Amino acid sequence: MSATTTPAAGAASYEMTRTECLDLLRSEPVGRICVLEHGFPIAFPVNYKIVDDDGDLRIVLRTAPDTTIGRYRGSASLQVDRIALDAGRAWSVIVRGQLRPLLGALGSVDPEPLLKTGRSFWMTLHVEAVSGRRFVVQRDAGEFAVEWQVEPASTTHPAR
Repeated sequence: MSATTTPAAGAASYEMTRTECLDLLRSEPVGRICVLEHGFPIAFPVNYKIVDDDGDLRIVLRTAPDTTIGRYRGSASLQVDRIALDAGRAWSVIVRGQLRPLLGALGSVDPEPLLKTGRSFWMTLHVEAVSGRRFVVQRDAGEFAVEWQVEPASTTHPAR
């Protein structure tokens, strides 16, 4: 891992390897699937499972066919993270790929959604990219802050 420190934040960030990212993804049962709806990104909490068939990495989830996720086809991402402010640690993993229906179930790979009623429609995110970061408080900084954006957000707004 290579460390980069953001002086204003007082925390060091570490880029994680693909293996570290996948291990952390496997450790959490819930993430946020992000899709486009009416031209805007929207995130939904979902239960998921990882399937790795000889390098063909997929994220599997169940939903209802009439939901936004069930109707969606195309580019999507899954974000999973853990933030422990008291411990001064955090991590975040983002998986990007193509979301599409999965014909049939995968047997023992059931993501077991918290809300099961009507969740019989299987979707799969075919993974194209995986990235992740760990954040750790610098001992002499005294506070923990994470800047998730690489560049500051613009304060101007487009004309409406």
